Amino acid sequence: MPPLPPPNKDCSATVCTEPYTNTHPGSPCGCVLPMQVGLSISVALYTFFPLVSELAQEIATGVFIKQSQVHIIGANVASQQPEKTIILVDLVPLEERFDNTTARFIYQRFWHKQVVINLSIFGDYEVLYVRYLGLPPSPPSAPSGIAITDGRPYSGDDNNARTGKPLGVDVHRKHKNGLGDGVVAIIALSGFVALALFSAIAWALLFRHRDCASQSDIVLLPLPPSVVKPSGIAGSLVVKWS
Repeated sequence: MPPLPPPNKDCSATVCTEPYTNTHPGSPCGCVLPMQVGLSISVALYTFFPLVSELAQEIATGVFIKQSQVHIIGANVASQQPEKTIILVDLVPLEERFDNTTARFIYQRFWHKQVVINLSIFGDYEVLYVRYLGLPPSPPSAPSGIAITDGRPYSGDDNNARTGKPLGVDVHRKHKNGLGDGVVAIIALSGFVALALFSAIAWALLFRHRDCASQSDIVLLPLPPSVVKPSGIAGSLVVKWS
């Protein structure tokens, strides 16, 4: 899912580069530093899309911020677990950045699973990471079956660093890795068979054309004269040319 457009219509000309994002709606135009959260929920991707606003409300209620501060910026199928969906969330501060107390409070709310999300709609959820400047590294590793790779702008080893890329969620789509070796082999074999068949047809047409040309070059020679002796005429010869 592509990033959301700038939240303020009057700030559409303001372009923020990661890890920054546009200010909260109603705030002066500018760029602020969001908190990055990665979640895995137990519903399929196609089921999740109509529920984006509802999940944003659940998260906002769980960490005591406004729903407009919750930006769901990405969603995709979990690697090797198509029944789950990876959610990428930015929590946008009202000021330039979250203070240390608020950042640590939100961090603990997620890792202690105190953010209540409707189980009947989203199923159980797992926290993949919570990243912000000044916070400790995310404690647990990613759940089994969910691959982690570089993809977001904070360091995965030190939340105080911002120069390196962090461990981001690998949001593979089906068939993203292209055709498998078996499919490639089948395509190659089919191409070879088609080429051989085409060559055989071409040779057959060539020989047929040559045979026709040879037959057209044959010259019919006239037959030699034959002597015919008609009945009833004695002693006379009639020469008949073919």
